[in-house]
Amino acid sequence: MARIGSRTHRVIIKQKSVTRSARQAEQITWSTVATVWASIAPTTGREAFAAQQEYARVSAIINIWYRSGITPEMRVYYGSRVFNVKAVIDPDEMKRELNLICEEEVS
Repeated sequence: MARIGSRTHRVIIKQKSVTRSARQAEQITWSTVATVWASIAPTTGREAFAAQQEYARVSAIINIWYRSGITPEMRVYYGSRVFNVKAVIDPDEMKRELNLICEEEVS
């Protein structure tokens, strides 16, 4: 379990909404679900190439107090950084905290 004082980052959790316009164009928006205290711990970094452009994928574990409804379809925003949630884990199955396994794309 994370120490109470270790959650020193204020993050915003957002959920994706997809709407279609009259012309059937898909529009994606992100709406705020919660603003919470978190700890952010980078786990790995790897270089990748896509469309002949180099970008870095950094994996991180973001630890927050437990809250229901957090899913892998969400994002976590910390300042100008955006983390895509890949998995949500309740580490001790006691509904005390969540570990969000995330990837951040850096261009």
